[in-house]
Amino acid sequence: MTEKVNKTPTHVVLVDDDPIFTSLVQKVARQERIQITIFSTVESAYRELPRLKFDVALFDYYIGDSTGMQLSQFIQQTGKKIPIILISYFGEIEKRQFPSFIDKAINKSAGPYSILTAVRKVLTQSGSSR
Repeated sequence: MTEKVNKTPTHVVLVDDDPIFTSLVQKVARQERIQITIFSTVESAYRELPRLKFDVALFDYYIGDSTGMQLSQFIQQTGKKIPIILISYFGEIEKRQFPSFIDKAINKSAGPYSILTAVRKVLTQSGSSR
């Protein structure tokens, strides 16, 4: 008898106010069979993130009047142990020093494929890979 394995797709939350970037990431995520939930405002993210189950968070470093760091701290306060990746077009974000609850920082110019590869890597490193 063959045992069925329940392969739930990886669920990524993306908080970013750039509609072109989010649509590109969403398109690639579909191709890679990654479930993605997108919030274009920090207000909607703050409202929905506490009750949402997800595997990894992608937060734009600068979003509206807030930052991905503030969202990351909020996630920490909810008690969720979720890998967090900060993304930005500005500067060399990947060379900055961040608190230990930030798993990775990557420049958006790396493109959606590289960003989603980073998602898989942090999930593997955190032991949350599926």
